[in-house]
Amino acid sequence: MKVTFTALIAEASGSVGPAVFSRWKGRPYVRTKVTPANPNTALQQTQRNHMARVNAWWAGAKAYLKQYLTPLAQARSLSEFNMFVERNLKDLADEVDERIMPLATSENPIGQITGADTGSSGQIDLTWDQGQATTGHEILVYVQPTGLDPDQGALAKANLDSTTYAEDCGCTITGLTPGQEYDIWIMVDDTAEHNCSIALKDTASAGS
Repeated sequence: MKVTFTALIAEASGSVGPAVFSRWKGRPYVRTKVTPANPNTALQQTQRNHMARVNAWWAGAKAYLKQYLTPLAQARSLSEFNMFVERNLKDLADEVDERIMPLATSENPIGQITGADTGSSGQIDLTWDQGQATTGHEILVYVQPTGLDPDQGALAKANLDSTTYAEDCGCTITGLTPGQEYDIWIMVDDTAEHNCSIALKDTASAGS
């Protein structure tokens, strides 16, 4: 549609019917009025929920866990946070296990969690298959009450009975609320480079 800008039209601003009048770099222009799509579709709500979860995970991640993201992020001209968000949002959208941190190719994961069982009062007994994890590398365990809204609190590093290594194939998580169900994530930490393997997840209730 051709528009001739008379002196009156050239000064117009705002919308009239299906037309919107405005200026760009001092020049008047007119465009068709566009009604925005529904900003609260089910898909958009799901994406916002995923983002809330990832933000909570990031808030709960320890500094040295974030540090290993630096070279991966710099290689793609991203911040560590954006790298973390990108990977985990994709995992959540694909409905795969929550990973907490992107996979560090230099670190081998444990094979699987073989048991997350109710222990003594306020405790959970966790066991795993060492798999490809390297002897002498520490195990990192994170816990969060099952069903906790991400806005109510980030992941917490679990209290363990002692410094635990991949080859120990078991540990006791202490200091939990008796009878509370927890989501548990476990990964291998290369203590020299602070590279962390993919996180595996299980759920169990603390002893009453």
